[in-house]
Amino acid sequence: MKRKCIFSGRSQRAVFRGAVLFCALTAAGRVGAIDDTIMAPAVRKPAPKPKSPPKAKPRPKAKKPRSVAPRPFRRPAPKPFQRSYPRATPVSVKIPPPQPAFRPTPMPTPRPTPAPTPVVLPLPIAPMPTATPRPTPRTGPPYTPSWIPRMRHNHVRGVRAVAYSHDGKWLATGSWRPSEKNGVPVGDVKLWDVQSGMALRTFTGHWAGVNALAFSPDDALLATASEDKSILLWSVKDGVLIGKPSGEAHAQPIVAMQISPDGSTLISADSAGTLKFWNLATRALDRTCNLAVTGAVRSVAFSWTANRIATGGANQKVRLWDLQNCEDRGVVVENLGYVTSLVFSPDGTRLASTNYQAVWLWDLTGKSAPRSLSANLGVVKALAFSSDGQMLASAGEGNNLALWHLESDERRSLSGQRGEVSALAFGPGAGELVSGDIDGNVLIWK
Repeated sequence: MKRKCIFSGRSQRAVFRGAVLFCALTAAGRVGAIDDTIMAPAVRKPAPKPKSPPKAKPRPKAKKPRSVAPRPFRRPAPKPFQRSYPRATPVSVKIPPPQPAFRPTPMPTPRPTPAPTPVVLPLPIAPMPTATPRPTPRTGPPYTPSWIPRMRHNHVRGVRAVAYSHDGKWLATGSWRPSEKNGVPVGDVKLWDVQSGMALRTFTGHWAGVNALAFSPDDALLATASEDKSILLWSVKDGVLIGKPSGEAHAQPIVAMQISPDGSTLISADSAGTLKFWNLATRALDRTCNLAVTGAVRSVAFSWTANRIATGGANQKVRLWDLQNCEDRGVVVENLGYVTSLVFSPDGTRLASTNYQAVWLWDLTGKSAPRSLSANLGVVKALAFSSDGQMLASAGEGNNLALWHLESDERRSLSGQRGEVSALAFGPGAGELVSGDIDGNVLIWK
């Protein structure tokens, strides 16, 4: 059975409104855009629920760094050079044209001058006097043809004293060296054979540098004096220590020492001007003399022939004393500077002294005036007279060694020393000279 749909009047009016509204919207071009607020009945919507706070997002996990191989180093390409200054404007240089080579003007060949016609003189003609030839000037001292170092010896440290034996066969040299055990300075004395140049033996017993050496007249005994204020006696034949003089020793370093020509007395002097006379037979102290000197004594010279003692040093005076009783014999010179060395001639009539660069020669008999020899190239620190008294040697700084012939007043310089000369001595025959320097070199000149 079919059911009929019957619309009520209310429903019909609603359908009609909708149709009218659809036609209006279609005319306006808004087909399909139906406003729900118009078509739908007013319905109350429920209130929206309050929104809950947003949940915190979980922190992202840290990613492990991936191991990436290092990229190879690539040197950046060099930048093109940019000039910071304008280019120089090229300058045109004009090259002169080549000049023709210079050709000298040929000189005319000179004609030979005709020889003059000889003039015939009447006879007889007196002969012309013959001129006396002048003597050829001497280029070297007349006392020796040459002086060159024939032999060299060496010490570890500077040489302070040298001495020849009376027969000229042996040479003694005094120095010092550091000890092998503890490095303290010890005396170093060597005995050399002059003919062969070989070292025969070494004497060791001092605890400081050796300043003076002396042979006995028979050359059987060698005395050594040192800065340690002691004197030692040695046997030259076998090098055995005989002993040392008994009695009160020096209170200051010993600067000079000598044995009398008869071999009975040894005299020593220290830097305070104290002299001591020792008996070599008994090795006992005979007497002591205190010289009235001011300042440090640098050099002391003895003359047994003239019975004199000469002293010099910081007081700038050269003073003479009596050798037997130590009485003052007067001042030779003063205010000429620090006296560095003194030496008597073998006969005791002349005295040589040095004060820095000047070498002075004094005639103690008063027959001639003092002589000032020409200056050396440095401070003179050593002097020596030859055995015949005709030659004087002087040396010191500047590796300068000079020989003076006193009669002819000639001077010769010897070259070959390596350091500053500190000791000099002539051989017994006056044809040999020994020199020692502060570097330990010992040279024998012939």
